[in-house]
Amino acid sequence: MIRNKPAHQIGREAFEVQITNYRNYIIGSRLPRIKPESFYRWSDKNNWTPSITLNYLSNKGQTIDQIVFDLNQVHGEDYFCEQDVVDFILKYSTHNPYKGK
Repeated sequence: MIRNKPAHQIGREAFEVQITNYRNYIIGSRLPRIKPESFYRWSDKNNWTPSITLNYLSNKGQTIDQIVFDLNQVHGEDYFCEQDVVDFILKYSTHNPYKGK
């Protein structure tokens, strides 16, 4: 509840939300199809759903390692990691709200 938190903590949480939204926007707007074996390498196979395959996976896709490398080439070394991409896919498994923006 925001009323019971100090002002500096509210500001920090709002800043962290903005950073997370910005990172999700970057990943989502530039995310190509991913090879299934790469997704399974970085995520638990139990996280897989048919909608993930439909929206994100393809045998002709790229590996998550390559996607992270490309993102970091543009946005700075170590700004993104493989888990960021997996977290994005799991959060938006049914659709990518940033695609085409």
